[in-house]
Amino acid sequence: MLPTTLPTLVPSIPQEELQLPSLQQLDLKRKRKTNVGGLPSLGSLGGRRANKTKGKGLIKSGELGGSISKLVRSENAREKDKRTAGREQQQYPAKGELEELLQIVKTIEEECLLDPEKDKEEDKEQDAFFKCMDTITQVLDETRELIEQRRRILETSGMTYEAINKRSAIEENIKYMKDKFNQLGIIFVEQHKQQKKLQLSDEEMERRHKQLNSLLREIEAVHRLSKGAPQSFDSMEGRPTAAVSLTELMKSSSSSSSSGRPSTGAAAAATAAAAAAAEELSAEDERVLQRWAERDKIFDAKVVEIGKSIDKIAEVAVTIGEHAEQQRERVEKLGEKTQQAAAELQALDNKLKLFMKQQNPTHFCCKLLLLLIVLLLCCFVFSTIYARYLKKA
Repeated sequence: MLPTTLPTLVPSIPQEELQLPSLQQLDLKRKRKTNVGGLPSLGSLGGRRANKTKGKGLIKSGELGGSISKLVRSENAREKDKRTAGREQQQYPAKGELEELLQIVKTIEEECLLDPEKDKEEDKEQDAFFKCMDTITQVLDETRELIEQRRRILETSGMTYEAINKRSAIEENIKYMKDKFNQLGIIFVEQHKQQKKLQLSDEEMERRHKQLNSLLREIEAVHRLSKGAPQSFDSMEGRPTAAVSLTELMKSSSSSSSSGRPSTGAAAAATAAAAAAAEELSAEDERVLQRWAERDKIFDAKVVEIGKSIDKIAEVAVTIGEHAEQQRERVEKLGEKTQQAAAELQALDNKLKLFMKQQNPTHFCCKLLLLLIVLLLCCFVFSTIYARYLKKA
């Protein structure tokens, strides 16, 4: 029979130490992770060492008798346990058994339980309302920077192409923000309808409603500043600011669902904000517009002159084309005559070569001598006739 107690092996531990701090602060209502990786194994945090100590104590006490062979492990198993314990000691520093167990429990708590702050941040990142609002905020910052850059360009260089390009980018950003704000209003209304399903409290919806109105005011301020308003973004005193009430949002949502058109109170408020943000032109803007009008007149006059010149050039080009066509015909005729003359010359050259081949020097000298003899005979006959007949007469 085994003894019921082993006083020499396991020391007595007070009950206060068994109450771990991490277990005392455990909140059972907190969310648990759904996809949790493998937890660290307890391994042999003293279990195998306790078994070895137990075996030694039992051998020394001699209380187990014939059952000692069943409890004592073989030499190979002990060596394997030593290697495993050495690896575990490298993973977990040498501490007391209770401290190691406490460390494992803390690790399990960190792996299984979610941090409320991280949980809120993850929910915020996955929320369509905050995603859309972050996008609008980024475009707002970009638009403010573009407005400041355009202001500096106007102060240093006046109205240039770069300033016009900045103004175009600002208008595109404002249009994009209005579209995104309409989408944000639709998202807010849908979340308000599904408030219980999404587990959103009334305080949270009220906070989002305030953020919606604050964002609308910022869009309105940026739109006014893009029109040349002198006040800064934060100074809103003395000016009507747009706001959308929750009742208007819900009414507009119900009317849009009945009419089948996706219009929201946020869209109506954005349109009203755009209308309210339309400022009168300043003196500088009027001067710029007047200067641009003068430039347009000059440009139009130059365009008309260029058009007339182009018409004249077109007429001259037509005349030049006709003359060029005539010259081309003449050149073609001249080329044909030149080819014909070259062919005649080639034929004459061939005839001359053939004549020269037929005539040799001997024949030429004989013909020349005969010609001289004929001439001498003619002279003799003429002189005789003259002396006999013509002289006497």
